Amino acid sequence: MRSIRLSGVVVALLCTSSGLLAQPAKDQAGAQALFDEGVRLMSEGKSSEACPKLEASLAKFDGIGIRGKLAECYEKVSRTASAWAMWREVAVLTKKANDAKRLKIAEERVKALAPRVPYLSIEVPEAQRVDGLTVSRNGESVEPGAFGVKVAVDPGSQHIEVTAPGKKAWKADVNVAEGESRAVAVPALESEPESPADPKPAPSVTQPARTASSASSPLRTVGFVALGVGAVGVLAGGYFGLSAKSNWNGAFDDGNCDAATNKCNAKGQAQTDDARSQATLANVFIGGGAVLAAAGAALLIWAPSTRETPTAARRVVVAGAPTAGGFGIALDGRF
Repeated sequence: MRSIRLSGVVVALLCTSSGLLAQPAKDQAGAQALFDEGVRLMSEGKSSEACPKLEASLAKFDGIGIRGKLAECYEKVSRTASAWAMWREVAVLTKKANDAKRLKIAEERVKALAPRVPYLSIEVPEAQRVDGLTVSRNGESVEPGAFGVKVAVDPGSQHIEVTAPGKKAWKADVNVAEGESRAVAVPALESEPESPADPKPAPSVTQPARTASSASSPLRTVGFVALGVGAVGVLAGGYFGLSAKSNWNGAFDDGNCDAATNKCNAKGQAQTDDARSQATLANVFIGGGAVLAAAGAALLIWAPSTRETPTAARRVVVAGAPTAGGFGIALDGRF
């Protein structure tokens, strides 16, 4: 019968509170609806669902009656410390209101719950209170002033987490039973591993300047150039050869030269002279181009693909020029 009588008192406290009249109509209606739903769920044995409804009702309207019913709900779900703290608040408020009957109920619950309340203290030595240190319990920050102080907690697991800049986080889960008092000592936090230092450059040693090529050696470069120039020379020689043939044939086809006697008039003589000059150029370019292309191909075949050579020792000269016999090429250098 105690629980029935207590529920009736709490409902009466809610309905008769003068503070309710000062609340906006919307808050009153919302708080009352949540309160009624919480009471209904409790009557059906669904206290774990009822407590959040009553908490939401209290957030809308800070009434003594809601506090009393919420304290009763906390008891039913074994939130001993929360119930004890809420009943203490009800006792203070009813005492101010000179309501002896309600005050007696609240004081009886406070006295009955007091021996069952668990306590937990978090010990953080002064030497470990580094700059930026943060301590939390179940996700809620613990202020430095609370270090080492026994704080009432609900029975069950308490998650402690400690962090600090440049330190590894420390975590612990502590299970506290009803009526038990426990202390958690926070150890010195370990430093985070430092990032690897940048490697120091090796001592410099005076050596001849060296240049490394990851793509090709100087000989291969010369080979590519010679091959390209040689190909252009052969093409130019072919052009002059075709032009020479055209001028020579044209002199006889136009009647400026006689094929039987090989005699030409002035115009025919000019045409044949041009043909001979162009033929000479064709021979020079084709011959020189062929030599350059062959030399370039040889260099590409025999030269290494990668080479490191002192810069001062590298010297390559490729030269080509017409000679009395046609065309000449010269390679001079040190590798």
